[in-house]
Amino acid sequence: MKKLIVTASCIAVGLCVAMRTGLAADMALKAPPPAPAPVCNWCGWYVGANGGYGWGNSTGNIDPNFPNVFGAAAAVASGFIPSNLAVRPQGGFGGGQIGYNWQSAQWVWGLEADIQGSAIKNNSTVLFAPAGVVGSTTTTSDNLNWFGTARLRAGVLASPNLLLYGTGGLAYGHVGENVAIVGNPAASALFVGSGSQTRLGWSAGAGAEWMVTNNISLKAEYLFVDLGRTSVTTTDPLGVFPGAFFAYNFKSEFNMVRAGVDWHFGGLAVAK
Repeated sequence: MKKLIVTASCIAVGLCVAMRTGLAADMALKAPPPAPAPVCNWCGWYVGANGGYGWGNSTGNIDPNFPNVFGAAAAVASGFIPSNLAVRPQGGFGGGQIGYNWQSAQWVWGLEADIQGSAIKNNSTVLFAPAGVVGSTTTTSDNLNWFGTARLRAGVLASPNLLLYGTGGLAYGHVGENVAIVGNPAASALFVGSGSQTRLGWSAGAGAEWMVTNNISLKAEYLFVDLGRTSVTTTDPLGVFPGAFFAYNFKSEFNMVRAGVDWHFGGLAVAK
């Protein structure tokens, strides 16, 4: 009986050892689970808001290709009309943006579109009253009512949370100008004109963006926006000088600095 019990115990122990050895071998043969794909905070869609300040250079030059019945050169020389209206539009703006980023190692590139309401505008008054000659008062306004861009962005991560980038692409916006030339005395002449149109152009700039959390980033950016040139022709509505007209050219070129915040939805990195 004792021999039988000892024999059964040995068999049981042997079976246990064999089973454990087999299980260990099976576990050793199983491949480890795949590593999860790296999550990239800079990748994927993002939306945000921005605001800033813009300014333009002096604009509103007379166009010598648009003479009047007196001759544009003679009118300027006599002091009746100014050759430069010296309008310097400036002011604030604000709006929103949407974009998409890709990342490979430390390189980040993507697309961004934005649109802003604008208070970039100014008025100018030029007084001409030379001695012994009929003078004039010229008042002008130059407004950028709204604008937007659609740009490529490409940059490098100076650190995991700091992106330095350059940007460039399409710009569009609505500009408007008004010109009124009133003779002194007022009965001597009156010339008025205006223009308003939506224009296409280009923009380029650079910026820096800081990832504050896994989903929120702050950025600062400089942009140059060029919407081309517009021409405003002033005519005499009173008919004092039939057929007389003057034309002024306005440059719709603006420097802009702005700050913004983006909310990132996250994505997968293109490469490790």
